[in-house]
Amino acid sequence: MLKKPTEISSEMTSERLHVGSSNVPGVLLFGLGEVACEPCATSPKSNAGVALPFSTNMQPLRGHIEIHNQLFFIACLWLSFPFAGLAQARYQMGLLPSINLNYKLKSNWSLNFKVESRQLLQNGTFDGGSERDFEYVLTDYSLIAAKKVGLNSRISGGYLFRFREGEAIHRLIQQFTITQRLTQLRLSHRLVTDQTFSVGEPTEYRLRYRLATEIPLNGQSADPKEFYLKISNEYLNSMESGEYDLEIRLVPLLGFAITERHKVEAGLDYRVNSFLNQNARHSFWTSLNWFIEI
Repeated sequence: MLKKPTEISSEMTSERLHVGSSNVPGVLLFGLGEVACEPCATSPKSNAGVALPFSTNMQPLRGHIEIHNQLFFIACLWLSFPFAGLAQARYQMGLLPSINLNYKLKSNWSLNFKVESRQLLQNGTFDGGSERDFEYVLTDYSLIAAKKVGLNSRISGGYLFRFREGEAIHRLIQQFTITQRLTQLRLSHRLVTDQTFSVGEPTEYRLRYRLATEIPLNGQSADPKEFYLKISNEYLNSMESGEYDLEIRLVPLLGFAITERHKVEAGLDYRVNSFLNQNARHSFWTSLNWFIEI
C-alpha cells in the first residue's frame, strides 16, 4: 500500500549505488584497522653505544585509531543521503515515542513486544510553505520471536498490527541479524523481509537492510549509569502494484543505561523516500525509546 503524506513505516535497510546520480545514495565502503607492533626490547643504540629503554605500549594509538574509524563511519552515513532539490521537497516533523519489552526464554529464544506511536507537529515544503498543527498519525503493536542460531547471529519472525485513522493494517516480518564485535565498536547487520496487508489495498512487499553500531562513551561497554551512542543507517526497498520506491533512514541516538534492565534513548529519526521520481519527502521524527528487560 502506498504511503500517505504522514505515513512512513515505523520499524527500524539494501544499499544501492547509481554512479553519477546525486539523488541516489552510494554504498558505504569503509575499513576498520588496527596497528600491531612486535615487542622491542631496546631502542637503537646511542652514539655512546648504550642501549636505551623503549616503550612499546600501543594502547593510546589504538584508541585514536578506533575514534577515527568511528568518526569516519558516521561521516559516511551522513554523506550517503540525497539532498539534491531540497528546496522543492516536502517535509514533516513530529514525535516517535516507543516502549520495548524484551523477555529471554529457554534454548536461546527471546521475545520482543514493542508499542510505538507517531504524532505529527509540522509539515510543509522547504521553500517556505508550512503548517503547524498537532495530529495523531498511528500506533504500532509488534511481537517478534527470535532464536540465536550462532555465536553472533539470530533469526526472527513476527507480526505487526497498525492502527491508523480507524483502519487496521497487518504485517508479517522475517529477519536475520549478524553482529561483528570489534575492539571498541560493534556492528550489527540486519536483513528483513515483510509483507503488509490491509482491506482494499494491494499487498506491499519490502526488503530492508540496516547497518547499526553502538559506541560506549565510557570504557568498552555501556554499563549502568553510563551513556552510549547508537547510530543506524537503513535502506528499505518497497514494491506495491508494480511500483518501486526506496526509503533511506539515518537514526543517531544518545542512550543512557539506567540499570542492567532499563535503558532510554533519544535522538533524531530521519527518513527520506520518493526521491527516485524527483518528489522527495523528508521526515524528521524526535525518537524517544524506553527498553525494559523482563
